Amino acid sequence: RKYEDMYHKVLDLLLKFAYLDKKEFVKKEVVKEEVKEEVKQSTIADFIETINQKNIEIEHEEISNGLYQICAYLKQIELIEKNFPKSQDKLMKVSQYYLPILVGILEDYKKMSVSVQSHEEFKAAEDKLIKTIILINEALKTICTTVCQEEFMAMNANMSTLEMLLRKDGL
Repeated sequence: RKYEDMYHKVLDLLLKFAYLDKKEFVKKEVVKEEVKEEVKQSTIADFIETINQKNIEIEHEEISNGLYQICAYLKQIELIEKNFPKSQDKLMKVSQYYLPILVGILEDYKKMSVSVQSHEEFKAAEDKLIKTIILINEALKTICTTVCQEEFMAMNANMSTLEMLLRKDGL
């Protein structure tokens, strides 16, 4: 009663879908699948390659060292994804949010380093980038340990159970 207009709009849409020709519906589904294929997600390996390429272009030693660390953590995350498929949902934010933003920041930094390197704001931005890279490294380290936490707990529980069984049997 409160949202009567919305109710009627939704009902009209449902009725239209109910009377759609099946061929039209199938065509729409095929188009949706084609669009999904076009929007291919970047993988961790793609980001490692991109970050390594940006790292070659960046001459600042501290930033470069931080980017090497990021790539090392990303390789660990890639192995975790491969060996523990259930962890992919937990790691999705890394490749969908964090890494694209980082790559954008690195691209902006590279553009600015070529043109406005002597500007005061550039130095402040450079310091902030260093702090951001340190923060990302800490975050990736935390992600690596917490994603496998369930597997560690299950393994420890299994080892404790085995030890108790062996003691019980006098072995």
